[in-house]
Amino acid sequence: QRAVAGLRNTRGVEDAVPLNVRDLDKLPDPQLELTTAQQEALSKRPELQQQDYGLAAARETAKSAKINAGPALSFTGGFDRYLDSSRNVTDEWVLRATMSMPLFDAKQSRSRVESAKADLVARQEQRERERQSILLEVERGWISLNDAKARIGAANAARAQADENLALNEASYLEGVATMVEVIDARAAAAQAETNQIQALYDHNLAVMQLRYALGRELIEEEVR
Repeated sequence: QRAVAGLRNTRGVEDAVPLNVRDLDKLPDPQLELTTAQQEALSKRPELQQQDYGLAAARETAKSAKINAGPALSFTGGFDRYLDSSRNVTDEWVLRATMSMPLFDAKQSRSRVESAKADLVARQEQRERERQSILLEVERGWISLNDAKARIGAANAARAQADENLALNEASYLEGVATMVEVIDARAAAAQAETNQIQALYDHNLAVMQLRYALGRELIEEEVR
């Protein structure tokens, strides 16, 4: 009940709302190689996507500032039809080209160009830092998960051995071969092995959730329902 109450408080769920808690054992872990996991994270993490949007906007701003600081070429055209003194109809096409330069605000234009370039460089560096941070986060999560999987295997083997040792000691005690102290020690060892197994499972499931977050996946996936 305490755990359910704590979960309600964490998730902001009122008491009147039914809350079904699934009893899950070992969460399925993403079966990915490190390189594949990192590529998936780079394609899904919203932080990097946001950096890409900002970088694209900075490129357009820099491009626009450079265009506005340079010469501007414009074209205008027209068509006239009129009668001369002999009442002949005369058609006249006119095409004009105009080039302008920002002479009086040249310093301001250059300043805007330099500012846009500096912002572009800053955003590129920020994007690269975010990219490296994501790669490192995925690598750490991937290593932690593989370590946790190894600890689960060791904990399961230790639990099985402790249970077997307890069964042997209890049988020996009934036959008068083992003492009660040996049985108590075996029970304590079995209880500790079970605790270690539960802790290893908890560490594994936590590592799975952390790696899912690093990959940009939903924390609760269809496969665990």
